Amino acid sequence: MNDNRLPIPAGTEITDYHAGKAVTFSVADVIGCGGSCIAYNAFYTDAYGIRHDGVLKQLHPLGTESPCRWDEVQVSEEMLKRFLDAAALQKNVGQHAETVNATSMLRTVFSYRDSLYFQFSEKLSGTSLDHIHFDTLHGFLSVLSQAAEIVCAYHTQGWLYLDLKPSNLFCRSEGNGKYAVSMFDFDSMIPLEQVTDPAQVLSCSKEYAAPELVRGNRSQIGISSDFFSFGCMLFAWGFGRRPGCRWAGRR
Repeated sequence: MNDNRLPIPAGTEITDYHAGKAVTFSVADVIGCGGSCIAYNAFYTDAYGIRHDGVLKQLHPLGTESPCRWDEVQVSEEMLKRFLDAAALQKNVGQHAETVNATSMLRTVFSYRDSLYFQFSEKLSGTSLDHIHFDTLHGFLSVLSQAAEIVCAYHTQGWLYLDLKPSNLFCRSEGNGKYAVSMFDFDSMIPLEQVTDPAQVLSCSKEYAAPELVRGNRSQIGISSDFFSFGCMLFAWGFGRRPGCRWAGRR
């Protein structure tokens, strides 16, 4: 499917009116485009003149054949519910002791012009894993190990992540080749106990997803599906290419 979405131009200002206060976000550039959202680097200046950088994410799903401007987006009730549920989940997991330092903090969720929907989260320090070069396997495995511990904490809380990939792992250098890992993008997460429910939308990046997830075989999707993605990332590091999803058409 071609991506015909037209993103927000750099320099655009979007104002959130909440509790009688107006906060204006200035858009800088695009960070990434997912199936349901586009994320931007953005910032706002508070009443004391202090600048706050963060990530502004708009509900702007794929699916239109003709180009769709950011200010002409129309979404279904189901899409909006998923967007709001993901925001609530991000806020919830960010309050747990095991994941508070590894989860980007959601600051606000708001509508603009009554039909456009946004989230603003604090900016994660560091660089996404897909933009970091590791000279040794040991260094790369140390990052994957940290990410696996975070995902285990999500599992303990009853959630599957489902869309594990390098661009969703942020790494902050602590010197001597060591990194602290944080997670970004919670739109794909679903309750583990509800994975077999057809009402739960399965979202993933096929090149890093387990076969059962690509095929939509819900009875086989579980904790192991998340860990399969770590294997795909390790494969990509070792062989210089993503494994792809050749198994998607097999039975």
